[in-house]
Amino acid sequence: MSAFKFDLQKVLNVRNIEEDIAQNKFQKAKSEKKEIEEKLENLKEAKRNIHRYIRESSSVEKLLHARRFLDRQEDKIEKQQQILFQKKKEVAKKQKHMLN
Repeated sequence: MSAFKFDLQKVLNVRNIEEDIAQNKFQKAKSEKKEIEEKLENLKEAKRNIHRYIRESSSVEKLLHARRFLDRQEDKIEKQQQILFQKKKEVAKKQKHMLN
């Protein structure tokens, strides 16, 4: 009787493909997280500029408009922080999957 020969190269190839896919998903999630962080920082910078404008402005009407804009900006910042929190969880999940 001849010995059964089983080549594991195909299994290894599939495993390498799965690792590449997991790594690509992780890198994509990581870059999306970075974009969200940059957008959040831009929103915060706009908020600082609004505060500066309010301190320098003397017109009551301009102050009211700036205050309303500031309120909307703070809402945007809060939403962006929530998105960032979710994206961080997603990145951690994909990293764990990649490492497994």
